[in-house]
Amino acid sequence: MSALCEVTGANVNQVSYAVGTNINIGLQFKILLPKRYIGYICECNGLPEVAEYCKQKVQMIYDFN
Repeated sequence: MSALCEVTGANVNQVSYAVGTNINIGLQFKILLPKRYIGYICECNGLPEVAEYCKQKVQMIYDFN
């Protein structure tokens, strides 16, 4: 998330606070679907390493199940 904030100019402290305090986001942030979205967003913003990491995490979850 910090790499995405850096590229987009977002304040990582504000983003982490918003994600953590919003009950609709905070509780769901660690599950599979958001990782897909984060990977896609990172890929679109020129962060292929972060996107690949997210894809690997998603694949690990699929392999585990």
